[in-house]
Amino acid sequence: ERAGSTNVIRLHGSLHHPRCQRCHRPHTLPPDPPDMPDMPIEGKAIAPPQCSHCGSKVRPGVVWFGEPLTDDDWGQAKQAIRTCDALLSVGTSSVVYPAAVLPFEAAERGACVVQINPLPTDLDAVAHYNLHGKAGEVLPQLYQALWS
Repeated sequence: ERAGSTNVIRLHGSLHHPRCQRCHRPHTLPPDPPDMPDMPIEGKAIAPPQCSHCGSKVRPGVVWFGEPLTDDDWGQAKQAIRTCDALLSVGTSSVVYPAAVLPFEAAERGACVVQINPLPTDLDAVAHYNLHGKAGEVLPQLYQALWS
């Protein structure tokens, strides 16, 4: 998104889209977060913001371990896999399911799979290209190699 992509599927949500933990309505955080205490002391932590609709706590807009992915996002991701020519798998362990299955499905249907990751993963055996390194280093090099 920072690079300008607009058609992004946030399969695991986004920290930039907080929501109410009860009614799930979106929440807008103030532009300047409150100051953190110098030394966190039990009972002195900053309380999470409250939903202006129902008063419940506002949480990060991400999917935590054990929570299901949204049907809409999962459906969009599956459709993208069915129609992609290439898939970049960047910085993932390839062990968190169901998302980990997506690059394998893309490879199975003939898409070119490129993995960028510091360490080997189960995807190494299937990916057409395994670029081992940090994403912040490998991606700029890949861009230079392809578009210079």
